[in-house]
Amino acid sequence: MKKFFKNKYFSVFIILSFLIYVMSNGEWCVPIFAWIYPILFLCMIYLNHTRKVYLIISSIYAIGFVVQFGKAIGMDIKICIMVAVLLSFLKVLPYIYWSKSKMRFQDTIIFASIMVSIEYIIYLIYPILGGLSDAYTQYQNQYLLQIVTVTGIYGITFLIYWTAAMVIWIWNNKSKKEYIRKYIIVYGSVIGLVFVYGIVMFHFVGNSDKSVMIAGVTVPISHLLNDDKDIYSTFYTNTFTDENITNTRNKLSSVADELFLKTEWEAQAGAKIVFWSELNGAVLKQDEDMLLQRASDMARQEEIYLIVSLLVKTPYEDLKENKTVAFNPQGELISEYFKYGRSIGELCQKGDGILKSFDTEYGRIAPFICSDMAFL
Repeated sequence: MKKFFKNKYFSVFIILSFLIYVMSNGEWCVPIFAWIYPILFLCMIYLNHTRKVYLIISSIYAIGFVVQFGKAIGMDIKICIMVAVLLSFLKVLPYIYWSKSKMRFQDTIIFASIMVSIEYIIYLIYPILGGLSDAYTQYQNQYLLQIVTVTGIYGITFLIYWTAAMVIWIWNNKSKKEYIRKYIIVYGSVIGLVFVYGIVMFHFVGNSDKSVMIAGVTVPISHLLNDDKDIYSTFYTNTFTDENITNTRNKLSSVADELFLKTEWEAQAGAKIVFWSELNGAVLKQDEDMLLQRASDMARQEEIYLIVSLLVKTPYEDLKENKTVAFNPQGELISEYFKYGRSIGELCQKGDGILKSFDTEYGRIAPFICSDMAFL
């Protein structure tokens, strides 16, 4: 094993692990890779217990983070690198525990639990990073996703890392067939119950007469806010021109047109409640009333509850409005909620921290935005 660690093949193994990690999330998301890369990281420890392995894993986490999310989160590259390094120090901790443990069955559970705890701590410290969890890579696995109704996203994170530890544990104890059999049954039973629950929820509970179709509508807008010279100067500087404002209004009007078109599609497909993604309704203050009137008309026309997410910019004012506005099927405005849980450096007005709920025939709804639940 040690010879393997020292020879050229281990370098190939490291490169392979890095590539699979990079493609497990972010820019290139291959869902199965989110299950594979922790196995490869644990393999490194299985092959050699030196401190060099921790540095390798930490480096892969740090470099991979910048590659995966550098553009998506819109951070300055220096800040992004600093965040990546700090996260890598945290995420390597479960692997340090694993290498120091006796690698018993209970250690597989502790290993996964430590990673879940670290993800939650990261979310509490800087909520925007909570949206980068490996759990979100499984968005296409409809049966697995049902577990979030019980555990939140952390149930998926736990299963990903527990599976990785179990693979290594089984391999490490492959000669003790009788010993590992009962633990494989325990693991298999848990996984089986998760998917049985998912199947029941998806096919039976989800299709009952008491269920309602909900749709989320989104239009990519971060590139406009961050890279378009007209919109960026208007939203984030005080050096814009009249031409910048005119161009910004036209460009954001096109975004709004696409949002309403997608809203109409979802309503006609059967959705009774439609949400817009955070910031999608970017608009200048002078055009806000017109946008809200369109939303009211759309809700009334399609007989839906429409919750629009707005980023309202008043020229020459530093703080923007990051809020949701809800309309009922009669087109009446029934809720306006300002984001409360602001991330570091987020220049938006802070809400009062009180959720604005409203009753519907489908139950009570209380919109909130992004990291609010880390603070409320």
